[in-house]
Amino acid sequence: MRHKCTVCNNEFELAEDTLPFCPACIKAKMKHPKGLSPKHTSGTAPLNASYIADGVDPEVIYDYMAGGAHPGPSGCKVFYSTKHKSFNAVSHMPLGQIPGSGNFNGKPQANQFAVWVDIDGKSAQGPHLMFEDETHLNNRVRTSEWVPAPKCANCCKVVVRTKGDICLNCKK
Repeated sequence: MRHKCTVCNNEFELAEDTLPFCPACIKAKMKHPKGLSPKHTSGTAPLNASYIADGVDPEVIYDYMAGGAHPGPSGCKVFYSTKHKSFNAVSHMPLGQIPGSGNFNGKPQANQFAVWVDIDGKSAQGPHLMFEDETHLNNRVRTSEWVPAPKCANCCKVVVRTKGDICLNCKK
């Protein structure tokens, strides 16, 4: 269902597999160009950090995760980071099946999932992109570092900021 943002007037889709907030407002909170911090850029990433492969456009990954208007399964799954007290969005499809690729630990293979970290923009870095392999992602979930984000109290599908809230789709 489409909604008009009360902050920026952007129209956006709000569904089970989309970012849970206005995508234009999330972008406005990005402190790094296209949300890509030097920590996750090839050539400037520290040892053991995930980084984007050369030639990959982070905006394409963002649009894939925010849009929901793609053929077949698309979008993201949203988690709440108990460690950082923020929302993180993990790409629904592994990299390679969407236009994007990342490397981890300097290895030549691509990571499996793109992650938009701090999509609510509370940290000094604001929303930014990193990459996860499935094992590390599952470990974050297993140890409850990342927990599934709360869902709408009415439809139980759309992510909300606070448990017990009702999403914009159900308020209409």
